Amino acid sequence: MDTLNTFNDTKYTRWYLDIIYKAQKRASTKKAAKSICKYIETHHIIPESFFVSRTRKGPIGWLSGDPNVNDNIVYLTAKEHFICHHLLIHMCSGRALNIITYAFRGMCAWRSKTHTRYVVLSRWYEKSKILANSIPVSDETRAKNSTSNKGRITSEETKRKISESKTGIKHTAETIAKMVISQKNRSPEVLERLAQLSRTPERRKRSSEIHTGKIVSEETRQKISLARTGTTASDKARAKMSESRTGHLTSQETRDKQSASNKGQKRSEEAKENMRIGRLRAKEKKSNPD
Repeated sequence: MDTLNTFNDTKYTRWYLDIIYKAQKRASTKKAAKSICKYIETHHIIPESFFVSRTRKGPIGWLSGDPNVNDNIVYLTAKEHFICHHLLIHMCSGRALNIITYAFRGMCAWRSKTHTRYVVLSRWYEKSKILANSIPVSDETRAKNSTSNKGRITSEETKRKISESKTGIKHTAETIAKMVISQKNRSPEVLERLAQLSRTPERRKRSSEIHTGKIVSEETRQKISLARTGTTASDKARAKMSESRTGHLTSQETRDKQSASNKGQKRSEEAKENMRIGRLRAKEKKSNPD
């Protein structure tokens, strides 16, 4: 297997090969390496992701041959393994660099319930993030990611774990401000796509099922009320709401529910006045449609 022609001819490649040769000389089998180093990790000298016949899940590579032949396998310590992946970033270019960057990013962020695999320096972690974020994502890749996620059902256990991991997290004022800006700066195409998704029968049915039987606490009601106090819908928003309700028929069952929920309610004078004005406007609009 021609290792030298796969990587560039730099000092990083020479350092990489020095570590590989040292490990190969130390032990040729996993069992022998483990008896010497206690803890070892299997490493593909030429990354498996570069091969067409790769066995792990992921995009198909471009090199022919078998990535799992003995000549391409070496057994490294955790430290050696991490350093090798760090060096690979400086040894590759183009598509190979993109792939190896994600691998290094994963090593920097990897965690387990039982132990931390690597404790990395902050500057290395930052470097891995910057490199990963600098990789352009093609439209083809975006389409593949979208297709792979369609129809995926998140289990209740996963939902619970996500909920627990986010419970108690409070965003800073700076983070909230950034989130607001990102929401406001969404393109018209994105907004239209989101609107179309929200109007599909499947989405409405799912939303209804999620909220059916849900009891909103008095505290939450107060928060919603305060958040909406003083807000006025724009003419465009009013027109959209009116359009969405045009031709909508409320079932008798829904009317009965609304009637039952309103019985015994005492409305304030202000609410009564608002309702009176609303009825007058509706009557005026009906008599003068233009």
